[in-house]
Parts: sequence; C-alpha cells; structure tokens
Amino acid sequence: MESTKELEESQDIEHEMRKQAKENNRKFITLQREFVVYPEVFYPPEDGHAHFVNSTIYRMATEEIAKKSRQASIEFLEVGCGAGFIGISVALSSEKCQVWATDIVDEAVKNATANAKLHGVESRFHAVKANVFDHEEINGRKFDMIYWNHPWGGYGTTTATKVQPLMRSLLDPGYQGLQSYLSKAKEYLKESGRLIVTFSYFYGSEERFTEIASENGWNIKVVDEKKCVQEMEGKRIEHFTAMVIELIEDVK
Repeated sequence: MESTKELEESQDIEHEMRKQAKENNRKFITLQREFVVYPEVFYPPEDGHAHFVNSTIYRMATEEIAKKSRQASIEFLEVGCGAGFIGISVALSSEKCQVWATDIVDEAVKNATANAKLHGVESRFHAVKANVFDHEEINGRKFDMIYWNHPWGGYGTTTATKVQPLMRSLLDPGYQGLQSYLSKAKEYLKESGRLIVTFSYFYGSEERFTEIASENGWNIKVVDEKKCVQEMEGKRIEHFTAMVIELIEDVK
C-alpha cells in the first residue's frame, strides 16, 4: 500500500476511533473490566478483534502463571501498552505477576498508570515511556512473556513521516518498531520465555512481516485467528482476519 493511501485510510480509522470513544464516554470494557481511555490513546474499534486479542493473550498469560510454583513470580512485558488493558488484567490475575509496560506516547503511559491505580495494581504494574524496549527500567530485565499489539499499518509509510500520537497506534512507519522488537527481543526473554505479537495481513504486509521475522531468526506460529468486520459510520466496509502470532526462535 502506498504511503498516501495508507495515511488516508489510517486517518479514517482514527476519526472513527475518536467518534466511538466520545460515544462511550471514553470508557472501554474488556475482560469484564472497565478502563478509562485518554483522548490521544488507542480506543479499540467495534469490530470484535480487540476482545478476541485481549482474551487470547490473557488466556496465554494465565496458562504461563499456572505453570509456576506458588512461590515463583512471573514477569510480563507489554510493548505499546496504550491504556493498559492487557498488562493490568494480567497483574490482576495473580499476585505473583510483576508487569512492565512501555509506550512511545506520554499520554498512554499516564493513562495506563491511572488505570493501574483504578484497579489497585499500581504496586505491580510499571509503565514507562520507551521506544519498544529502550528504557533503563527495562534494560537488563528478563521476561516470561513479551507481547505487542503491533500497529498493522506503516510498511508503505516512510520513516521520515511525522505521525501524531494517536496515529502511532495505527502506523509503524517503515516497520521500524517491528524491526526493533524482533531484533532485540531475545535479550529480554527468559530461556523459556514467549514472544507474542498481534497482526493482520489484510492491513499489514505479510511479505515484510515474514522477512523481518526471518532476518532476525524467528519462525512464525499462528496461535489463533478471528475473522472480523471493520465498520465506518455504522456501515460494514471491510472483512479482515486478526491473528495472535507467537515467534519461535529458529535453532537451525
């Protein structure tokens, strides 16, 4: 998809997000919990994919928790945390969980921190502003699971393109963020740690996603997928498939 078209389509989605957020009083319910969403933070569209993704990641995280002994802690990292839906829900699932979260947008970090306090897990949920992993509180740590709901668009947008805060939840220009995520993740994973990302080959580039994964020594495993419908102004306009993908280290 060429840059101009990609930006225009993302602007349409951004407009719809702002509209839905306003209609819902800037509150979003997922995993049976209510979260506040700040104005410049990603508000999930009403296409069903967010609930599918959130429930799948939450299930995977709680399965990892169940494998641990009663005394053992589990460290979870959410990249691009937005309002903190997943990280906070994981922290709430067990007192054994220590959750870190990063986001490149200041407002998202403040939003996630506020939601953690709202749900009473501020002592076990730590959000920092960072470009993927780049923060002193993240450097040197090892995690049982790392997850990113990666912006699907951006492969046709140049890295020089200026992207506004909310648009960052939709576009990763030149897939620079994805490259950083997959090139550095091994440094932050425990020996049996799991690396997860969500993606859609409809909105994103399957070819480029596969190339970046392969170049960085990862094999792609689709854990689950769901067919969804994108709506604009109440009209169904596009069918797409959302996927939860696990990256498996290539040991060849």
